[in-house]
Amino acid sequence: MKTKDKIFEIIIILLLGFSLLANILQWEENRELEELKDAYREEAAGDKN
Repeated sequence: MKTKDKIFEIIIILLLGFSLLANILQWEENRELEELKDAYREEAAGDKN
């Protein structure tokens, strides 16, 4: 029974790790998109003036 518990714990830890990694990658992508939007807005504001 202890072996099954250890395997279950390892699987849960791996799933949590992959979830954290996916969240970090998504956060990075969102940050890059925000930077692009800001640059576009600045360029659009510069074209109007």
